Amino acid sequence: MTEPDEYVFALDWQQESFLYNPHLEKGSANWTISFYPDGDYYFYLHKEFKWGYLGHPWENTISVFGAELLQQFENNMPSILGEVVRRS
Repeated sequence: MTEPDEYVFALDWQQESFLYNPHLEKGSANWTISFYPDGDYYFYLHKEFKWGYLGHPWENTISVFGAELLQQFENNMPSILGEVVRRS
């Protein structure tokens, strides 16, 4: 999905946004927002908006878009996510 030196947009609606490299180790300065919504909206977006991962805090849902990311989820669905709520 991303190259080792590639960054994506990481957005938390109430905090400062930043560029995030998913290849860096957890605990680094770039790892400050969660992948699972815990009361805030969390967004991870490809720099060219080809795909995105959006966490919704009230619904406790994750939305993904973009053919490349959707295929990754279908191939390797994390068990923590449970069943698909809706498709568009």
